[in-house]
Amino acid sequence: MKYATLLASSLIGAANAHYWIKNIDGQTDCLRPLVQYQENFPVTGDDIAVSVAADPAPGTCTYAAGSTMTAVYDGAVGHPGPCHVHVSSDGGKTWALIWEDNKATGAANDQWCNNRFTNGQTTLTYKIPSQLPSGKYVFRIEHLGLHGAGAVGGAQFYVRCADINITNGGSQAPAPAVAFPGTYYTTSTPGILWNPYTGNNANYPDYGPALAYSGSTGGGSGGNPSTTTRQTTTTRQQQTTTTTTRQQQTSTTTQPPRTTTTTVAPPTGNCAQKYGQCGM
Repeated sequence: MKYATLLASSLIGAANAHYWIKNIDGQTDCLRPLVQYQENFPVTGDDIAVSVAADPAPGTCTYAAGSTMTAVYDGAVGHPGPCHVHVSSDGGKTWALIWEDNKATGAANDQWCNNRFTNGQTTLTYKIPSQLPSGKYVFRIEHLGLHGAGAVGGAQFYVRCADINITNGGSQAPAPAVAFPGTYYTTSTPGILWNPYTGNNANYPDYGPALAYSGSTGGGSGGNPSTTTRQTTTTRQQQTTTTTTRQQQTSTTTQPPRTTTTTVAPPTGNCAQKYGQCGM
């Protein structure tokens, strides 16, 4: 595999500390190749999307919309950090977020997505939204290790992708669909640059695109703000509208703009707020 020789010498001593998805509900034919050296440490640049090897999987796995999917890792996922599941319907050019567990919970706000894994922290189960239309998708399952993320470039992305056929789907295409890495995956993006050991995890920031479907979250609802604020700036002459979502902030002005702030209630229930990609 590409980079195997280079990474073997530098990572062999740390190999046991890392982990990778070995099957999806016991199935392996739909799994795409791993990113690097049977690990995803670290994933940067275009590799964040699909991996070094962007080839399709040997086969596909079929799931009904509204059912659950379980990713099984080769060992315990011990690094603290959030999880995200994205899908692509265009071969990895753009991605939509369909599930997330991205907040620390517990009395000390130190219980992350990986702490909610089952079977000795080796198994992640998430629900496929019932609104997702039928068709073929690339699923991108990601865990972000924050243990070294207090320094620029220290975050570790554990990513694997799978080719999935969805049946009995809904009629709501997942949106927004965005390109990775884009502005979502940089070494200085808040939430990617984050020290989880300072006692400030209740304020862990949302990052990346918004959830495509409300309520598509795991158990990490602790520390969520009660509202989400988005700013819309409109220029009168050009009638150009720019929407700021999470950490992205842009504006277009030819005259002093009018700025409105809209407060949107988050999904109800056991929800969290949100986040990187897989292949061409």
